Amino acid sequence: MSSRGVVDLRNKKSSGFLSLPLPPAHNPRSGKKVRLRTRRLRTRVLIGLAIAVAIGGIGYGVSLVSYLPQFNVQTVSIVGANSLSPALVERYADTILYDGTFSPLSRDNIFLYPRALLERDIVSFFPRVKSAKVARESLLATAVVVTIEERKPYAAWCLPTGQAGGASGDCYLMDSTGFIFARAATSTPGITSTYRFSGGIIGNPTGQTYLSGHLAGIEALLDRLGQTGYEPELVRAVSEQDFVISLGRGYDLKASFGVTADSLLRNLQLVLGSDALRGTADRLEYIDLRFGNRVYYKLKGEEQATTVPQS
Repeated sequence: MSSRGVVDLRNKKSSGFLSLPLPPAHNPRSGKKVRLRTRRLRTRVLIGLAIAVAIGGIGYGVSLVSYLPQFNVQTVSIVGANSLSPALVERYADTILYDGTFSPLSRDNIFLYPRALLERDIVSFFPRVKSAKVARESLLATAVVVTIEERKPYAAWCLPTGQAGGASGDCYLMDSTGFIFARAATSTPGITSTYRFSGGIIGNPTGQTYLSGHLAGIEALLDRLGQTGYEPELVRAVSEQDFVISLGRGYDLKASFGVTADSLLRNLQLVLGSDALRGTADRLEYIDLRFGNRVYYKLKGEEQATTVPQS
C-alpha cells in the first residue's frame, strides 16, 4: 500500500530498495584545518620572498663593493723581462684583466682576479716566456707583479734549403729542450751550443719542439763526436726515424734515432779503419750506418753508394 506524498523507491526488478547517498554533514574542525594550512602556506611564501630579497640585496652590495677602486688592481708590473718588452707583456696582462665584459663581481678585484689564467696565458701567448708567476706584495695591495723567466737560447734551428715559410738559412732560437721560441738575429748572443739544427719541423717553427724525445740522445752523440775530433756542425732530421750529421771533416754521417752514442761511434771508427775506406776520408760524401751490419758509403763524384765489405 502507498500513500499520497510518499515516493516508492523500490526497484521494480528486485525486491530491495535503492539507497541514495546522504549529503556530508558540516564539520567545523575540517574548515579550521583548511584555513590553518592556507595561513601556513602564505607565511612560508612570504618568508621565502623575504629571504630572496635579502640574498639579492646582499649580492648587489657585494657586487658594488667588488668594483670599488680600493679593491681593484691598479697597476701591473713585469719583472724578469730582458729580450721581451715589459710594456708588451703588461698590455697583454691588461687585456686579460679588463676584457670588456660585465660580470656580477669585478674581474680585476684583488681577491678575485684570474691569477692562474694570467700565468697560463702569458706563457702560451709569448713563446719566449718559459714560466710566469703572478703575485701581490700584501693582502690589500692593488699592484700585481708578474715575474717571468725567459727561455735561454741553446742552439739555432735553421730552415733547410727549399722549405716554404722563409728564405733558406733563416734561423730561429731553440732552448735546451728543443723548444723553438724566436727568430734569431744575424748574431745572437747567449747561444751556448756551437751546433746548428735543421729539418723535423713543418710550418712556422716558432712554438714547436724539435726532435721531441730524441734531442738528449743527439746531444750526447754530438758531444762524443766532438771529443774524438769529428767536429759535428749541423744536425738535420730527415724523417721520424733518421737524421744526418754534417761533420767538419767534409762528409755526412747518416744514422737512426735510438742508437746509443757509444755504439754509433764504435761502428764509425770500425768503418773508417776498414781497408775499403782507409785513406779516402777527404773524398767521402757520406757514411750510412742506418742498416745494422750493412754499412754504405759514397765517394764524391760517384753515382751509387757502396757497401763496406764485412770482415
